[in-house]
Amino acid sequence: MNKDARLISSADFPEIDYMITSPPYWDMLNMKGAENQAKRIEKGLQTNYSESDDDLGNISDYNYFLNDLIEVYFNLLNCMKPGSFLTIVVKNIKKKGRNYPFAWDLASGLMQKVHILPEVFWCQDDINLAPYGYGNTFVSNTFHQYCLTFQKPN
Repeated sequence: MNKDARLISSADFPEIDYMITSPPYWDMLNMKGAENQAKRIEKGLQTNYSESDDDLGNISDYNYFLNDLIEVYFNLLNCMKPGSFLTIVVKNIKKKGRNYPFAWDLASGLMQKVHILPEVFWCQDDINLAPYGYGNTFVSNTFHQYCLTFQKPN
């Protein structure tokens, strides 16, 4: 099915027991000149999610993006059984010298409707830790993601 997640209804699927997903990372694919952009160009990959104004990956304001994404997950919860589980693979965001606690902001917003369970770390051990900007400003690369699991109340 190719459908905007904001428009999915319980009629589209049988009731879901467990869902695992990873959200778009804000507008990070749109950041011109970023290291990630260069790597994606080199591999022949897209450097944005789409050109659509409706695409969450094209929202420039962090809070607006976060709130829209939380509403997407709230909508998906309507397709899930009571007591079912949702795991979101997510990491925090570093953008233009600022850290955004994306994983935790997302978890906080979702806790309005679901219970959070203990988090699991996915260590990406194929990535070397590197202190970018050493001597000027310290920004390390990220080599882990959170697997945040939630349970829908009965």
